Amino acid sequence: MKIADIHDYKNGKKRVDFSHLGIYELVRKKLNFRFTKVDGKGYYFEYKNGIYTKSSFNKMQDCFRNHIKTEFENLEINGEVKYLDFLNSYFKKLPLSNGLFAKTYLSEDFELSENELHLFKMETDFSYMNGVKRKEMTEFIAEEKFIETNQLFGIFFSKNDKVFYKQMSENLFLLLNYQNWNSDKNQPTYNLYKVNAKNNTELYKKRNNEIMNIILSFDLNRDLELYKAEIIGFGITKIK
Repeated sequence: MKIADIHDYKNGKKRVDFSHLGIYELVRKKLNFRFTKVDGKGYYFEYKNGIYTKSSFNKMQDCFRNHIKTEFENLEINGEVKYLDFLNSYFKKLPLSNGLFAKTYLSEDFELSENELHLFKMETDFSYMNGVKRKEMTEFIAEEKFIETNQLFGIFFSKNDKVFYKQMSENLFLLLNYQNWNSDKNQPTYNLYKVNAKNNTELYKKRNNEIMNIILSFDLNRDLELYKAEIIGFGITKIK
């Protein structure tokens, strides 16, 4: 689509009249930027690697200016104009603006997929992200058959923490410490330890210097492979 008309004056100067419709069509169809609202707040999105991800108006501006630079000879412009003259006119008039026209046009017939919305909210909405991660860890603890205990309070952990254990072999236990479990405003922290003990009675008598760190600030997305490696070390090979 045409993005500008060039008007020639008798004195040799030129006037560039930009087509807002053409510019935003290029931004939408070639540069893959869109706009939508999530929970009442507006955001720009860019399509990359098969998915729309959060972007910004400034990023959209930069991409458009870079497109002018790299694709100037292929732009649909009615008339002749040099690149520098065209660019100077662009900076004077700034036809790409963060206004109602841009937001309305770029939001037309656009909606984030369920997965795109999930990824976006994981990045921008703390309460949503916190809830998802808590649910994932609750399911993980249940699937891995960790057992909650209150017998270790005052030995290793705060009374405000939750503590889970799992016997891995005849002489060894895993411990999972769950901090900030009762605070929706704070992201919980999970720490994974191991302790040499033959049974629960011996486990409950262990002192701080007998606990061994495996993974501090355990994160399922980041550390699951490390956890699997630790499990395999105990001769257990089946894990989701």
